[in-house]
Amino acid sequence: MDEKEVKSEIDYEYKEMPDEWWQELDWILPGRDKEPTVYELFHDMMIGSIVGNPIALEVASKMVPRIILIEIEHPKREIEYIRVMINPTDIKPGIPDTEPDLIIHMQYYDFVRILTGDLDMMAPIWAGNGWIIGNLTCGLDLRDLLDASTRNDVNPRPNMWPLGSP
Repeated sequence: MDEKEVKSEIDYEYKEMPDEWWQELDWILPGRDKEPTVYELFHDMMIGSIVGNPIALEVASKMVPRIILIEIEHPKREIEYIRVMINPTDIKPGIPDTEPDLIIHMQYYDFVRILTGDLDMMAPIWAGNGWIIGNLTCGLDLRDLLDASTRNDVNPRPNMWPLGSP
């Protein structure tokens, strides 16, 4: 792990985004006149950052089908939930009908910074500003997918947690 990555995980600070921040992101679908919901944000990121990225598609193709529940606290709206399945890809708002393999809980603006590549997915978790419950390998798979979509690179994995391992 290089010095920049260590710093991003250790020097975590919660930050809200400036007004109309979503207008600056090229992968947000045009026509959004208000801050995107968690579903809109993740949907746009999947279409704008993952689908056209060969490295991200390769990572996604190695993942076994799992259900991830992402639970996000917005400072002004209620908690928003999205159900994500990566392979095959399926994203829906709300809570899944079956028990998810992984539940991720964090603050909205941390989630935004993760999707833009400005924050490592685990930084808010390590700092105590979020939590995860469930299959850790599934969480690492999601982290790899997000890293591939924002950095076009994936951190090496320990042999005990290979990509897509049950």
